[in-house]
Formats: sequence, structure tokens, C-alpha cells
Amino acid sequence: SLSASEINRRIKAFYPWPGSHTTVNGKLLKIMKGKIDSKKYLGPGFIKINGEIQIGTGDGILIPELLQLEGKRVMTADEFSRGNQHLDGISAVSS
Repeated sequence: SLSASEINRRIKAFYPWPGSHTTVNGKLLKIMKGKIDSKKYLGPGFIKINGEIQIGTGDGILIPELLQLEGKRVMTADEFSRGNQHLDGISAVSS
């Protein structure tokens, strides 16, 4: 329910420790860097992958730029989106 602005502030404040993360398909997804688009809407927690990764929030969209899926290396959003198209349309649960 938090806004994209608030989540992005927390990502910046908690990097590198303790870090910011969510859970996707039962796996931890760390977000190290992101930006926001406050003019678009996507249901809170829903993920859309279409050239960039978009995560819906309570107000606006969070666009991760640097992330790491559990068991994988740190990747740019472009690298992540190419290998994880199966996550398009699912819901992430914040932690």
C-alpha cells in the first residue's frame, strides 16, 4: 500500500544494508536501485515486464534498475527481464 516514492526512498536508505526485498514465486527478490513513474497505475504488487520491469504500488509504479533474485547474481533490469518473462503478470509480496 506504500507509494512508489516511499518504497524508492526506502530502497535508497537501506542500501547496501539491510537491503530492500520482496518475495516473488517463493523466492527473495532484492532491489538495489530503482526509479518511479507516478503517472501510471498498476495494482499494488503486480509485476509487468515489457522492456522494463514495473511493480505496482499504492500510488505509482516502481521501476527496478538493479536487482537480484535469490540464488542468482546481481543484474540490471534489462538482463533480469530477458530471463524472467515468466514473472510478467504475477504478484510480488513485500517483506
